[in-house]
Amino acid sequence: MLLLYPSKEEAFKIYYRNWRKNNSDKAKAICKKYRDAHPDKKKASNDKWLMINKDKAKEKNKQWRKSHPQNQREATKLYASKHPDKIKALHAKHYAKIKACRVVRIKNKQTKEEHIKYKHNWYEQNKLELSKKAKKRRETHKDELKEKKRIYYRTHKQELAEKNKKWMKTPKGKAYSNSIRDARKRELGNEFLNTWFIGCEKHHINKQQIVCIPAELHRKYRHNHKKPDTMIEINRIAMQYLFNCKA
Repeated sequence: MLLLYPSKEEAFKIYYRNWRKNNSDKAKAICKKYRDAHPDKKKASNDKWLMINKDKAKEKNKQWRKSHPQNQREATKLYASKHPDKIKALHAKHYAKIKACRVVRIKNKQTKEEHIKYKHNWYEQNKLELSKKAKKRRETHKDELKEKKRIYYRTHKQELAEKNKKWMKTPKGKAYSNSIRDARKRELGNEFLNTWFIGCEKHHINKQQIVCIPAELHRKYRHNHKKPDTMIEINRIAMQYLFNCKA
């Protein structure tokens, strides 16, 4: 049976590794003494290690800065006092970047404005075609859109009511409410079946005749004279109130 012995170099490496393990403090002191005596070699070896282990060095540096903030500040100040020209160059580079970013932002703003103008012009040119498409879509998806509106109204009732109140105070809102009121006046008659009293509201049971009923009762049932189905219940209550008053 042949025994394989290590070569001289391998044997020395094994011996040195074991010696370093057993005499770690002594080995560190020797290494430090050597590094202090040969700064050029130390720098070259450090640069070589950095080239190979760039990411590892970055991570170590980051962790050290986090755990030693005061030391990091002092080191930065010391470096700045020793290398003022380098700091100036870094600042100049940084300001050049900021300037370039500003230029890009201005260009983007200009392009944005141009894009908005283009969109507006395109819309004006294709207005009729778009309105036709929208109308067609509304007709084909009528039930779906109605359901979506109903769901949205249920979930955003308070928000929509507040928005509507605000809009009604604007000139457009006032004009709209006045136009509805005037149209209703033109369409509906003014024949009273009972006398007006404080706290009442006028309710049209048909296009000509009016019954004055309490405001609470009138607002309790949602109705619209253009939708006959919604008028059945409120008309029944109004007539009942009228007969009770006369009796």
